Amino acid sequence: AVLMGLGLLGGEAVTIPLTVLVLACIAGAQVVYGVTPALHSPLMSVTNAISGMTAVGGLVCMGGGLLPVTPAQWLGAAAVLVSMVNIGGGFVMTNRMLGMFQKKDAPKAPLSASLRLALPALVLLAGYAAATACGAASQVVGMMLAGSAVCCLLAIGGLATQETAAFGNAVGLAGVTGGLVATLGSAGVSSAVYTQMAATMGIGGAFGMAVANKIAVTDLPQLVAGFHSLVGAAAVATAVASFIVEGGVGGLHRVASYAAAVIGAIILTGCIVAFAKLQGRINNSPLAFPLKRTANTLLAFGLLACYLALTVAPGLAGLSLLLLGSATAGVLGILVAADAGGDGDVLVVITVLNSASGWALCAQGFVLSNSLLTIVAALTASSAAILFKIMCVAMNKSIISTLGILAPPPSPKSLSGCGCIGGRHSSRRRCGAWILAFYLGAVWLLIQSLEVGAWKNREWNSGVRPAGRNTMGMACSTDGKLYVFGGYSTQGFSNELHVFDLASQYWLHLSGSIAGTPPETGVTGTPPAASLGMGMAFSADGKLYVFGGGVFHERLDDLHVFDPADMVWTDLRGSIGGMPPEGRRLMGMAASADGKLYMFGGEGKNGVLGDFHAFDPASKTWSDLTDSISGTSPEPKWGVGMAASAD
Repeated sequence: AVLMGLGLLGGEAVTIPLTVLVLACIAGAQVVYGVTPALHSPLMSVTNAISGMTAVGGLVCMGGGLLPVTPAQWLGAAAVLVSMVNIGGGFVMTNRMLGMFQKKDAPKAPLSASLRLALPALVLLAGYAAATACGAASQVVGMMLAGSAVCCLLAIGGLATQETAAFGNAVGLAGVTGGLVATLGSAGVSSAVYTQMAATMGIGGAFGMAVANKIAVTDLPQLVAGFHSLVGAAAVATAVASFIVEGGVGGLHRVASYAAAVIGAIILTGCIVAFAKLQGRINNSPLAFPLKRTANTLLAFGLLACYLALTVAPGLAGLSLLLLGSATAGVLGILVAADAGGDGDVLVVITVLNSASGWALCAQGFVLSNSLLTIVAALTASSAAILFKIMCVAMNKSIISTLGILAPPPSPKSLSGCGCIGGRHSSRRRCGAWILAFYLGAVWLLIQSLEVGAWKNREWNSGVRPAGRNTMGMACSTDGKLYVFGGYSTQGFSNELHVFDLASQYWLHLSGSIAGTPPETGVTGTPPAASLGMGMAFSADGKLYVFGGGVFHERLDDLHVFDPADMVWTDLRGSIGGMPPEGRRLMGMAASADGKLYMFGGEGKNGVLGDFHAFDPASKTWSDLTDSISGTSPEPKWGVGMAASAD
């Protein structure tokens, strides 16, 4: 009924682009469901890069000579510049993400494989060049845009598996390149303006590629947020420029321009806040102030009021309302992103904003009557929306509660007594008794009562507290002390050893340097290398054993022991008998009552493991128990929770 009503009101001007939009949304939803969960981050990155097609809208608004002349032309040039930063950096960033899934010692792809990756772009551009040489460029522009849209669809489908992910990234780049080339070919501007366009695109693309190549691999999530803010900036600039060029006339044009500007402003400010949270520039906790929901509601009504006033304002008189609506939306974007607490929720916010960018791009497609923008927008919006739903399911949260529309659910209950530090946190995540904090750097203790446990944040503990971190090793000694080793923090990979005395609530830094600061004690010997995801447990004689871990592609297989009595690290390599396990990280490790250390699973060089090993500290001997135990063993897995019972 809604579609019929829109058709009656708008005629073909609405029916045709709306048909393209609906079909593209269905296609996007179908392909994104086939993407393996391990490739969701590259998926978010490549859709972000494809959303840089906002450059098409900017190219349409460019003009003048070697430099823009009018405000609209300057805005168009600015939109192209920031869009190209996002495109160039986005595809390089996706390629680096995919490289993280490759083995460190894997042979380089032969030249023939690289040529196959470039084949889609070469075929698309060669066909258009041939048509141009024959004087038929204007007749194949539509097919060129259709081919570009198909390539963007295949890009998302290519990320379904690791085997085809590199091809998906390449074909996505081909689709974006083809769309830009077709837009340039049909622009019909002077050679001076073409020079301006080429220079703007080249500078933006080169800068984006340089940034994406220089940034550390561990900073790629915040780089996604940073690049995505540029999509929002481009959407706002293009919407305002188009409004000026068209003189603010046309009901559909006004609606689409306002939608693009508002959504773009939310994306711009929201992604800047998300970047600052992930980068540690601002507090990662949810923003809290009185009447926060009331403020959000007032801002939403303000956006509606600006739109209603814009629909009746004559000509360019509505420009001030468009700018006011954009500013209001920018404030709303700050509040929405600031409400996210913990890296998990921030990444969800980025995914939501990624979906929103698709609708902003869709609005541009309606404004410019460009089917390519409409199709790409639908792919970006639908794929990001489905990914958002998948992330909510993985976090055991509803979509409504994740967006903060409903109040947080009550805290989970537990009757266990334990301690923890670091890990990943979501302010509203329901994940059982263990609620971990990412980059928090504070100890949480679950104090046992007769009926229900309660988490208490020991912010007042003294001594040299470790920096917040995740995937570190942690074990509790028989004398009531918590030992924390390694992990990944804002300072990088760590080999620090810290101990927390539960009785005195005091932290002591035992070994390893903290940003160049030496430890407080005279620990000697050879400690393990800096890494994350190591196995760690205390033996019956009070010694701390640390096995394995990983740094990027490397998987360690070394075993070290720390003697708290003598304050000495010992590297046991070369003095161990039996069958040592292969190198791994993120395995389960626990000490049993028989004095042995048991280890299961983890992530090795060649994938997830499901083997089971035992180490006898008395004889310094490893035993592979995988095939000697009856019953049904667990499936291979990493990130294993493991503990030994008293029997």
